[in-house]
Amino acid sequence: MSYLTDQDVAERFREARPGRDLVAIEEAAIPVTVLRVLVSAQEEKPLPLLEEFVLRALFNGIREIGEVASFLGLGADQLDDALIAQVQAGNITYRGDGEVATLTSRGKLAAIDLMSISAIEQEIPACFDRSIWRVTEYRESDLIAKKAAREQGLLVMPAARTQHIEREDLRLMDLEHLVSPGKGRARRLQLLSILRSRVTKHRYLPVKLALFSDGVRTEPEILVIVNGEESFSHQRELESLGGAVALGMKVELPSAVPFVSSSNFEPQDVADRGDDAASITQIGVFEHPLRLRAALSSAQRRILIISPWIRRAVVNSQFLTDLERRLKGGVDVQIGYGIGLDGAGTDQAAVDKLNVLARTYLNFNFVRLPNTHAKILIYDDLYITSSFNWLSFRGDPKRTYRMEEGTLVEGVAQTDRVHARYSRVLKDSQ
Repeated sequence: MSYLTDQDVAERFREARPGRDLVAIEEAAIPVTVLRVLVSAQEEKPLPLLEEFVLRALFNGIREIGEVASFLGLGADQLDDALIAQVQAGNITYRGDGEVATLTSRGKLAAIDLMSISAIEQEIPACFDRSIWRVTEYRESDLIAKKAAREQGLLVMPAARTQHIEREDLRLMDLEHLVSPGKGRARRLQLLSILRSRVTKHRYLPVKLALFSDGVRTEPEILVIVNGEESFSHQRELESLGGAVALGMKVELPSAVPFVSSSNFEPQDVADRGDDAASITQIGVFEHPLRLRAALSSAQRRILIISPWIRRAVVNSQFLTDLERRLKGGVDVQIGYGIGLDGAGTDQAAVDKLNVLARTYLNFNFVRLPNTHAKILIYDDLYITSSFNWLSFRGDPKRTYRMEEGTLVEGVAQTDRVHARYSRVLKDSQ
């Protein structure tokens, strides 16, 4: 399986829809049923069918070319190419005026070999993609269980049909690559028919969805990426099932969601305070997760995150592994969360795992805030302020994507001031 990170997806596909902006990259899962399919097969024959029939006819005592053609329901001239090929192969010779043919010793062995090939039955594993309703070439080792898909917060793609998979839904051409000759067989097997199939397990294949918006409609256009490539068959099927509407996805356009800086930072503050080295950049919504991943993988001195909610789809095993690696490296980490008293919208299991790390590492300050609307990411000498939910941007059943941009400020003095401000907020809430 060719795995692409969000960064890979952004670099390869952000210009895939001219006139539209990439607004989000989602982790998704395709429903796959693993089957065991019983097929009838035989060793692939070394000769074209017409040449095989000529050898068989001659072996069974039919000598005259006209009689061979009549036996096959053909005109004599239609056998010319087959006869010439077998003469050149040394399998037949002509007698008399060329109207009578006989097998050579080599030809007799070839005919016997052809007649000795018999059909066998073989049960083969097959991965049936329920979203496009056919057998695919997925490797079973790339599939994950439903529990793992749920824990990772993957969006499950809809199945093309809800019915059981029948024998008629399987195509020989989709199964051919799965058939192996087996021990003692020199030739590959040729499938003859599908006898029956049975379900062994239900699994999911992780994929990526790239969402694009034209800035006018609330329905995003979805690009489906399977095994590292855009899958047109999955896109066609998804569109026929309702596209983004079927997945509950929508885009809130810029006019509907005015941008409010959660840090009360005004761009002119940088110049007013003499921070000539500071740089200010606007970043799109899809870039926020990439920045979060960069903080967890590369921060050298400090990380500070404030997010109203925490979801296990974001604070997953990879997040926790990367965070612990930063902590072991001596990075100072502070995370604040919380809005309202009931904790609605936050996954307690993710909070519990962060609490375990906070008890283990003295350089990790994890704080429940009484009621924060701030959404901030700081790492080393840069920070980002926007209305992006840093620790809950995945796993939200509403799946609403906003077009607003975030503000990235890179500069030691300005970042120090913002870091100090939010450090005090966290300290005062302990």
